[in-house]
Amino acid sequence: FECVQFKGIDCFHARARAGESLKKPEAHGDEFEICWVRQGRIRIVLSREQHVLEPGQALKFDAALEHGYEILEDSEMTIVHLEKTHRF
Repeated sequence: FECVQFKGIDCFHARARAGESLKKPEAHGDEFEICWVRQGRIRIVLSREQHVLEPGQALKFDAALEHGYEILEDSEMTIVHLEKTHRF
């Protein structure tokens, strides 16, 4: 992960290899998370649903919900943590 941070917003550039997974609920406060896939294919698993994202696709969800990432192909993505007080 590479990261740039501002008040209320953290932007990550991440690369991951096929077969890896990530689940870190302790990394979140009361915020939204946006994942934008730039290359490869990933699955985001939420408590009641799953989404497979391919290049150019993005998903916004409540990061307070239990979630995890499964890397289906070598991937590159942008992940944004956005405090709920800084809604668009």
